[in-house]
Amino acid sequence: MGMPRADIVAVRVDVSRARIEDISADYGTTTLDSIPELPGLYLLRVALGGDVPKLLSRMTNDRRLVYAEADIVSKSPIAHPRSIKVWNDQSPTLYEQQPAVSALNIPRAQAITRGAGSIVAVIDTGVQLDHPALAASFTAERFDFVDNDADPTDVANALDDDDDGLVDEAYGHGTHVAGIVHLVAPDAKIMPLRVLEADGSGNVFAVAKAIAWASQRGATVINLSLGAAQSSFVLHDAVAEARRLGVLVVAAAGNIDALDKQFPAADTDAIGITSVDAAGTKSSFANYGQWVDLAATGENVISTYPGGYAAWTGTSFATPFVSGQAALIRSTAPAWSVSNVTYAMRQTATPIARSNRQYNELLGAGVVNIGASVEWTLANPTPVLKAEKR
Repeated sequence: MGMPRADIVAVRVDVSRARIEDISADYGTTTLDSIPELPGLYLLRVALGGDVPKLLSRMTNDRRLVYAEADIVSKSPIAHPRSIKVWNDQSPTLYEQQPAVSALNIPRAQAITRGAGSIVAVIDTGVQLDHPALAASFTAERFDFVDNDADPTDVANALDDDDDGLVDEAYGHGTHVAGIVHLVAPDAKIMPLRVLEADGSGNVFAVAKAIAWASQRGATVINLSLGAAQSSFVLHDAVAEARRLGVLVVAAAGNIDALDKQFPAADTDAIGITSVDAAGTKSSFANYGQWVDLAATGENVISTYPGGYAAWTGTSFATPFVSGQAALIRSTAPAWSVSNVTYAMRQTATPIARSNRQYNELLGAGVVNIGASVEWTLANPTPVLKAEKR
């Protein structure tokens, strides 16, 4: 879930020392993209035949650059793409009454707030913009960072673009994620941003650009049901800037049943989410570690899908339950900091160490209790500030 792109590098220029034109002239690179909201950040193509490792070594020692790194491919961490169950019935009954609704105590939260005033950016494969359950919730602010246009539609191309033997295995992923956010916070708005192809792959620079874009355009929560196995300065800067602006970044922990960190879930400024079943037992595929913050239901989650509904499994689908929870808390306490919101979620989570003894202290604070967290927020309008990451 993270491979460097062969001839693409990302740099952050110290704008007090140099211009990107100076850097490109010295290194023979061509500017492909930039992130206006993060001054000095550029995506560069290396000259044909260039030695990228050697180039990066030179750039690392260049005092005009804050850093330089290879751009990394990121993916949606789908657990079992072949196990998805899709149906074209437009009835929302199974979706609205699924076990996760009661397991995560959603009705109690919605008795207080349904998320009005919150905006959740879903940075993913795009969405079905005219899905009957979701169309009214999408913001006018939307963008496709793959095709570089304003139409972030979830698109299948019937090709195995990543040569993994599967065709369009992530098609519908963003629509499914958006539906889970909507299930938890039906009056919140959803900002649809496309950064992944239908096979679930994309690049870290595009993800960072979408994070920065959303943070400057009204998002209060960002959902990232994707990740890479390598850390990235670019991604870290985007997440840190989002947090500085008061935006919660919620990210999936990944699906390889390992301690291996996934980014940005393991970033100190993001909230990392792993998956459990309805009984609170760690899902067999879910990652774990001291870098994980919280857990939520991620198995057989029923949600919207292009043309109807589907049941899907993975930490991708645990994550938007927590993004929806953050939207509800923000709706109740719009002035709260990221630390305050996260503290409320951790403070009210249901501990699961006893039922997961082999993962003691590796599943975060426990399974989110969405109802209890909103009630706690209402009862504590001026909470004690706590650090939410270890």
